[in-house]
Amino acid sequence: GYTGEEDLSLIGIVGAKEYKEGKATSIAGIKVIDPNTISVTLEKGNSQALSILGGDVLSKAYYGKDYKQGQSLDYIKNLHANPVGTGPYKLEKFIPGQEVRFVANENYFKGKAKTEHFIYKTTEGDTWQFIETGEQDYGAFTATQENIDKLKALGFLNLVPATASNYGFLSFNHEHDTFKDKRVRQALTYGLDRQSIFVDANQGAGQVANIPCPPTSWAYTEEGINTYSYDAEKAKALLDEAGWKIGSDGIREKDGKKLKLHFIGSKSKGNDLFVTIAKENYAAIGVQFEPELFADFNALGAKADSGDYDLASFSTPVLVDPADGVRRFVNGEVKGYDNPKVKELYDKGLAATDIEERKKIYKELFQVLNDDMPYIFTSYRKSVYAYNGRIQGMKISPLTGVAGSVFDWELKS
Repeated sequence: GYTGEEDLSLIGIVGAKEYKEGKATSIAGIKVIDPNTISVTLEKGNSQALSILGGDVLSKAYYGKDYKQGQSLDYIKNLHANPVGTGPYKLEKFIPGQEVRFVANENYFKGKAKTEHFIYKTTEGDTWQFIETGEQDYGAFTATQENIDKLKALGFLNLVPATASNYGFLSFNHEHDTFKDKRVRQALTYGLDRQSIFVDANQGAGQVANIPCPPTSWAYTEEGINTYSYDAEKAKALLDEAGWKIGSDGIREKDGKKLKLHFIGSKSKGNDLFVTIAKENYAAIGVQFEPELFADFNALGAKADSGDYDLASFSTPVLVDPADGVRRFVNGEVKGYDNPKVKELYDKGLAATDIEERKKIYKELFQVLNDDMPYIFTSYRKSVYAYNGRIQGMKISPLTGVAGSVFDWELKS
C-alpha cells in the first residue's frame, strides 16, 4: 500500500475507492487528454485538490515498470536509494545518516546550474562548527537571542528569521471521562504558564499558539480568539464549577477520583523544562502532574496509541493548507473527540474555492476550536536560517525551505 506524504483519498477522486478495493482496473475519474494534459474529476468540490495533485511527476518507465495492481510497493522503496528526478541536481552519492551529494543536472530544462556540486549534510550537532569554519554555507538554528548574537558576531552570515509552518500541542485523551468536560480542558490551559515555558525560557524562540494554524498561513487570525493567558484563579474557578473539589492532600477529587495528569512526551531539554514548570503550575491549582518521558520516539508513539496517558506532547508536520491543521479533529485521529460543528465547518472550508470565503469559514472554525480546546495548543517555534554571504540567489520559504531557489545559487569568492 501507499505510504507517501499526501493521502490522495482525502480529495475524493471519482473511482479511486473502487480501484483501491480491486473492483476496477483503472481510476474512472483520471483521464489522459494528450501527452501534456491530464484531467481529474472529483466526487465533490475540494479546494485542496490542486495542491495535493500538483506534486512531482514520477517517471512511469522507471518507477512503474514492475507495478502490478494491488501489489506491495516495496520495489519502489528499493528504487529510492537510486532515484531518478528532473530537478536542477541529480544524485551523485548517498551516505545514510551523514550526507547526500548532488551534481548539477545538464539536462535540466532551464540549463545547467551555475554551482556544480551541492552537499546536504545530515550529521547532528556539528552545524555550529561547520558554519563557523565556513565548511558549511547554510544552517538552521533555534532563534534564541544567544544564537542570534553568536551568528551575527561571526560577521559573514546573512540571517533570515522564520516561524515554523506547524504547531505544537498537548493532546487530551478524550476517551477519559475527565476530559469530556470542556471546563476542565479550559482550566488546564489557563493553569499552564505557556508564555514562560515556550517563549521566555526559550529566549524568545517561540510564540504561544491558541489555534491549530501557524501565523505563516493566509487563514491565521487572532480575531475573537481567547489567548488563555496564565490565570491560576480562573483555572481554579472552572475546576470548582466542573465539580472537582480540593481534597485533604491538596489534590482535587470528584466521585472519589483524584485529578491526576499522566503526561507523556519525548526526552528533550525543552520537555525537561516543561515538566518542571507544569508540575509547579498544576500543583498550584490542585492537579497532580505525573510525567513519563521517552528517549525513543517510536516508544512514545506506541504508548500514545495504547491510550495509556492523559496528556501527550507532540507537534504537527508542516501544514500547507489550513485544512491540514484541523483534519485530525474530524478524521478520528483524536480518539473520543467528536464535535459536529467542527465537522460541518471543516467540510464547508474544503468545499469553498474562493480564498476570502475560506478565510471567513476558517476564522469561525478556529474560534470554535479555541473555545472547545480539544488540545492545549502550545507554540509556534521560531528559527533563524543563516547562510554564508558568498552565496547569491538563495531564497528561503517556510514551506519548502531552500529547495525552491537551489538552481539560482551562485558562489562568489
